[in-house]
Amino acid sequence: MKKFEKKQVWIGLSAAVLLAAFALLLYRPLHGKIQQLRAQKNQEVAAEQQALFKQAKLGDLKKQLEGIKGEIGNFEHRIPSEGQLGKLLHDIAEAMNRNNLRNQLVAPEAEAGADKLMRIPVRMQCTGSMKQIFDFFRAVESLERIIRIEQVQFKNTAELTGAVSMHAVANVYYQAQSRDK
Repeated sequence: MKKFEKKQVWIGLSAAVLLAAFALLLYRPLHGKIQQLRAQKNQEVAAEQQALFKQAKLGDLKKQLEGIKGEIGNFEHRIPSEGQLGKLLHDIAEAMNRNNLRNQLVAPEAEAGADKLMRIPVRMQCTGSMKQIFDFFRAVESLERIIRIEQVQFKNTAELTGAVSMHAVANVYYQAQSRDK
């Protein structure tokens, strides 16, 4: 084995100390900073992906909202702020006349309701064929106002001519005016 000279030992020790100093003073802090930046980058990528997912979902929600708006239509128009019952009763009677229904009766009953939405039951009676009566129901369904037919009763007439007597109760709604005005 060769004996190393004193200078060579000092150079080797100095190199070892420099490597240790480099590892302790430069490499470890920089490596820690790199890991911290990678973690931060991963968090930002995850946040960006989540934002893109929400953006895509927002587009779907907007489409759903437009669809619902189209289905609902103009609520204010279909449920007016006043009763406007006279025109509606006239429209129902006209629908009965257009479908050649006989023994007609269209009569409102006592109104009821909550704070903002009022309900007026309307009793309807007529006689005609099943086709005429169902055409009448289609005509009532196509009216601008929202009308909910709750009770329907059909009876054969006493003459047994194929005619049917229809008794129904429909609810008509309107928005109550504020009493604070």
